[in-house]
Amino acid sequence: MLAEFSLGEKYITSHKNEHNVKHILEENKIVKHKTILVVEDNEINKKIVHRFLKHLGYKYISVSNGKEAIEILEDNSVDLILMDIQMPILDGYEATEIIRKKEAVLRKHTPIIAMTAYAMIGDREKFIKCGMDNYISKPFSMDSLDEILKNTIK
Repeated sequence: MLAEFSLGEKYITSHKNEHNVKHILEENKIVKHKTILVVEDNEINKKIVHRFLKHLGYKYISVSNGKEAIEILEDNSVDLILMDIQMPILDGYEATEIIRKKEAVLRKHTPIIAMTAYAMIGDREKFIKCGMDNYISKPFSMDSLDEILKNTIK
């Protein structure tokens, strides 16, 4: 089952979101120095996440599967990874396990947040067990993405 975000403007341009975005950007200038790796194979979902991150003031790098994410991380440093779970070639679980093994050698830790349609009891524990730090259920609002990013990025 593919979960897609709606392209409906309610997610992007509600009065509440416009006000919140302006306040967030004024309050937290450090966001502009943070880069997020978006790992998502669905083009519609990818566009929505890009738009949210752009509105929130984050820089981002975007790839379509876990294999590409691992390759990007060889030469790029990011502050957080938004990782889809179901992807071709290398899924979110496998990619996270590989990333965590490499980080153990380097003694570093990049937060990974699962982006998923899974919201069942026990799913959070599966994500944490494979090395992810948290998850956000699709579809999500810009406000909920902002909240999880603020709580995760230090």
